Amino acid sequence: MLTTSQEKILDSVISIMLKLQKTITNETIRQFIMTQIMHKTELCSKVRKLRSVQISEYCAKHKIKYK
Repeated sequence: MLTTSQEKILDSVISIMLKLQKTITNETIRQFIMTQIMHKTELCSKVRKLRSVQISEYCAKHKIKYK
């Protein structure tokens, strides 16, 4: 299960990715996060703890097309 803070992070990241019309996959989410917010080390450390299952559950819950 996702923590509230992890869900908020994914809300923000996926919202941006959808606006940019990026493909939503586990790898693209992680890559996007690492390239866009690398300077925020606390946020990056929280994101590194996300598991693929958590990301896919989040996408299913919010009806986001996920590969």
